[in-house]
Amino acid sequence: MCFGNYFCFDVFEFYKIKCMLEIRNFRETFAEINLEVMYENYKKLIRLNNGKPIIPVIKANAYGHGAVEVFSYFYKKGVRRFAVAFLEEAIEIFEVGMNADVLIFSPLAPRDIEFLARYDVFIPIVSDISFIEEMERKARSLGKKLRFGIEIDTGMGRLGVHYRDLRKLIEVLGSVKNLELTDVMTHFPSSDSDREFALHQLSIFDNVVEEIKKVFPGFFTHVSNSGGVLNVPEASKYDFARCGLSIYGYYPNLDLRDRVILKNSMALKSYIALKKFFRKGESISYNRTYFMERDGFVGVIPCGYADGITTLHSNKMRVLVNGLECPVIGRITMDYMMVLIPSNIDVGDEVLIFGESEQ
Repeated sequence: MCFGNYFCFDVFEFYKIKCMLEIRNFRETFAEINLEVMYENYKKLIRLNNGKPIIPVIKANAYGHGAVEVFSYFYKKGVRRFAVAFLEEAIEIFEVGMNADVLIFSPLAPRDIEFLARYDVFIPIVSDISFIEEMERKARSLGKKLRFGIEIDTGMGRLGVHYRDLRKLIEVLGSVKNLELTDVMTHFPSSDSDREFALHQLSIFDNVVEEIKKVFPGFFTHVSNSGGVLNVPEASKYDFARCGLSIYGYYPNLDLRDRVILKNSMALKSYIALKKFFRKGESISYNRTYFMERDGFVGVIPCGYADGITTLHSNKMRVLVNGLECPVIGRITMDYMMVLIPSNIDVGDEVLIFGESEQ
């Protein structure tokens, strides 16, 4: 359900049962997403990136913020390049009906190449030289020109063609006739904390790019992730950056908060479902990890570790109830958490578990 630049979705997702009555979630625990705040973060990051455009990374359901909604909003703002992890995520976005390039980071199987031919907005980021050869064979048999990008592993140690395999890569690239190289990229493992290694990666990447240009000129380059935009301005010389975490309002390293002011685009909200009075010395929740230090009231909130609030936060985190900070006491359970509340807090009062507060 949408409300202007906000939309909400239930934290607890019911299974979808075909041909059954619509199931409503009566528990008023929900995540509120502010798309306008998200886009403001995006514009701030572009300014920090020397004005160079940023590819929004909307994998994993846009980091839990709703991939279709985020994609649609950013598309309407003029953004035309996005990135996801998996093919199924790209297909979900394509079905929205808006024409934008979607980079797919994870390696694809040969059987997936037909999908690339069918959905010509998809750009697989290739990590395996043999897959380029497979794409070339398939493109030739289909009589179509397919687009692709290449990731170069300059030190991430995960996806990508290792830079030491450059000679073989150049040999294969020089032989393809039915493919269009659109992107060459690499990825930082520690740009938020280790500038020296990031700069070492840039040196390797620049050499690789120069060699690839000799056989396949005219592609885009991009390196920076959120940490790179915040901490490695040298990487702003490339055509794009790719940001996920920071667009949604989170810092890869809290030491970088002085570089730009980001706002959380998600707020998790609930309410006081039950108010109880306890005497000094009485225990709260499983394993009796908290004992009342004085007589007082405890509020029960219908949100627990099933909703992603880990038990590690037990007796440590605070929430806002009507704008007042209230400590979580006792062990967080699957469906509930308990908070110490003043007497003037009542059943039904709104709880902000995390996110920005208008109060």
